[in-house]
Amino acid sequence: MSFSPGFRTRALAALGFAAAVLAPMAPAHAQVTKLQADPKALILDGAEVAAGTDLFFLSGQLAAPVDPKKTFADVKSVDDLGDTKTQTISVLTKIKALLESRATRCRT
Repeated sequence: MSFSPGFRTRALAALGFAAAVLAPMAPAHAQVTKLQADPKALILDGAEVAAGTDLFFLSGQLAAPVDPKKTFADVKSVDDLGDTKTQTISVLTKIKALLESRATRCRT
């Protein structure tokens, strides 16, 4: 799965802008809980920031391979992830599990 260079540039610019705007609003002593089910993963499953209000950030959820015996490292093509509906259900199931792990309900 790849994105065009223009999309990546716009996405990084938007993230940078959001960080610049929101950084001054963050309390100096915010407690951050990082969630990472797989310690070998390059990105977190999510992060929770608790400082007067509870924020929970999810990141980088990708569809799981259709074959449950395969890991994401075994994926050789988009076909290994199934059609759009299968991928969507996989990602939403992961998001639901992450929200529920933080005692947050997800209504379906």
